[in-house]
Amino acid sequence: MEFDIAKAEKDIAAIKAKIDAEKNRLDAMTPEQVEAEMLHTVTCHVNHTDGCGWYYETWKCERGQWSEHADFLRRLRKIKAALPEGMTLQEAVKIYKTVGGR
Repeated sequence: MEFDIAKAEKDIAAIKAKIDAEKNRLDAMTPEQVEAEMLHTVTCHVNHTDGCGWYYETWKCERGQWSEHADFLRRLRKIKAALPEGMTLQEAVKIYKTVGGR
C-alpha cells in the first residue's frame, strides 16, 4: 500500500479545521461556562435523547429555570464553594472519576 501524501495533507487540514473550530467555540465561552461544560461531560449519566437537554441548548438560553446549562452552572458554583482550601476543581473531578465516576 502506497502512502498518499495528498490524502494525508487533506486529513491533516480537516483535523486542524476541527481543532480551530473547537478553540473558537471555547474562546467564546467564559471560564465558568467551560468548567460547567467539563462538569457536565464528566458527571452527566442521563440519556441525552430525552433525559438531558444539554445538547439541545446553547449558552444564550441558559437563563431558564429548566435549562441544563443553568443547572450545571449552579452545580459548579456549589462544588467550588465547598472545595477545601487549596483544592482545584480539576483535582475534585479527578477524585470523582477515581472513586467511580465516569
